Amino acid sequence: MTSPLSSLLSAVSGGGSGGAVAGGVGGDVYIGKEERTISVPKRPKTKIVVDKTMNLADAISQAYTWDNKQRAAFVAKARALGFTDVTDLTSPNLWAMAVNGASQWFKESKGKIKMTPEEYLEWYAKSQKEQEGYTGPTTSKTITNYGGAQIRDWINDGLLKKAGRTFESLDQNERSQLYQAVNEYLQKSAITTTRKGKKEGTTITEVTPGPSAAGVQEVVAKVGQDILAPDIERQQRINFASWLSQNAAGA
Repeated sequence: MTSPLSSLLSAVSGGGSGGAVAGGVGGDVYIGKEERTISVPKRPKTKIVVDKTMNLADAISQAYTWDNKQRAAFVAKARALGFTDVTDLTSPNLWAMAVNGASQWFKESKGKIKMTPEEYLEWYAKSQKEQEGYTGPTTSKTITNYGGAQIRDWINDGLLKKAGRTFESLDQNERSQLYQAVNEYLQKSAITTTRKGKKEGTTITEVTPGPSAAGVQEVVAKVGQDILAPDIERQQRINFASWLSQNAAGA
């Protein structure tokens, strides 16, 4: 699939830590093909085409680094696809939805289904239009997608409470694992489902409780058992000592 927004993604991806050949799929987002030149001693240089992926957090954050021209191109394309309510201000949320959708397919298929965020957006828009022509019983689901900065804030608060660490103090692998886990929790915790009731003309709306600080802390603690065990144990001792001190003072 070739997307009209491919040039936009290429313009903002820029390589760096985000550019990597797809290996372990993890939370990576497929962003297209890349031509590379490899050198073998005593042999001519060879050009190969490889899959290029990007870290989920970095991919979502791209929307905040676009210049005016790039943002205008994305908004114009999104409106042409039917997302008529999108604006410069809300464009990062739509981009996050597309990144999450493409990443989920890439991850769950073990890297077999490769679509860029723009291709996912086009696919999603097409499926929505097809549903509009269907008049039978329907169920609609709305999932709230959080921006990169919001997710980092959730993780940062959870880390401080559970491990005495900050998001910025983590290495790239630790950030990626926590970001993926918390992002999945936030999406599953913020869902509104509407379906037709048994009586004609009635609808039933079900809303999940939504994310909470305690819920994020639980995710951080669960993921951190493997990657932040010493920090979590240290913070537990600090919390216990603080509790003991407060209770002893009040005795």
